[in-house]
Amino acid sequence: MIKFNASQTARMLGISNITLFRWLRKGKVNATKGLNGYWEFSIEEINKMLNEYENDPDKQKKVEEIIARAKKEGGLEWKTTFK
Repeated sequence: MIKFNASQTARMLGISNITLFRWLRKGKVNATKGLNGYWEFSIEEINKMLNEYENDPDKQKKVEEIIARAKKEGGLEWKTTFK
């Protein structure tokens, strides 16, 4: 199962990291803590949030591109330059 870190997840959802952590605290999104102590978000959870948050074809295409690249490069091992 491919998992993404908080920055990657927030970027896919089009929200800030702060908003993502607020949603996590409120139980609006589920995540697990990895062995490294950082939050990890499953692709299933991200897709669930995308469907609930916004139905935007452009955003869905961007997410699919990110997922394809992550699969190719190994999920969380994929280093990103998201800002």
